Amino acid sequence: MAEAKSSAIDYTSGQPRRHHNLYIEDGTLVMQVENAIFKIHRSLLAQYSTVIQDMLSFPGGKNPQDGIDEKPLVMSGDSVAGWELLLGLQYNSYVLSGLHHGSKLHDLI
Repeated sequence: MAEAKSSAIDYTSGQPRRHHNLYIEDGTLVMQVENAIFKIHRSLLAQYSTVIQDMLSFPGGKNPQDGIDEKPLVMSGDSVAGWELLLGLQYNSYVLSGLHHGSKLHDLI
């Protein structure tokens, strides 16, 4: 995984693009939040939340092809900062001081 960058990167505009730190080449799930593309390990994400586990099991006829490089799973209404925090804590290697837009932990919770 690439080292965390200290400058905030704006993913609210422009074309969808790989997240600067949380696009992991051997990841198994590709998600788009705003214009950030995350590639992470499905098992790590589902490990801590039954809600996320259920979402990733594709009940109710959701397309099982969503979540690949060619068709990311779009997380409408979510913020990049929230996913950076969640994934950063799960991977335990993301530098919290470099959160998107200088967000503070207590603002995101």
